[in-house]
Amino acid sequence: MNILVNGEEVELNSSEAAELAAGAVVAPATNWSIPKLMVVQRLTDAEAETVYPAMAAMPAKLRFVWDTASEIRSESEFFGTLQAFLTGAIGPDRAAQVLQPE
Repeated sequence: MNILVNGEEVELNSSEAAELAAGAVVAPATNWSIPKLMVVQRLTDAEAETVYPAMAAMPAKLRFVWDTASEIRSESEFFGTLQAFLTGAIGPDRAAQVLQPE
């Protein structure tokens, strides 16, 4: 495997290449989707007991989108609203964990 270091090509042996790959940081996809079922399954029972009834207070259109969607898409206008809703219901850390891509 060859890589560029300071503008010069350097050859790595297989163990050096494996070490480099192990430490590589992969940027998350810009747009992603997650199955809605996975979002629900990631909730604890206590969180579900909070989130499910609170959804009744969401505007009808948003409830309709949630009820009919099979996946959550990060680029959807609904995503920000869902993220804000979950942040209010279960806190920012858990909302981020529940909505993280696979």
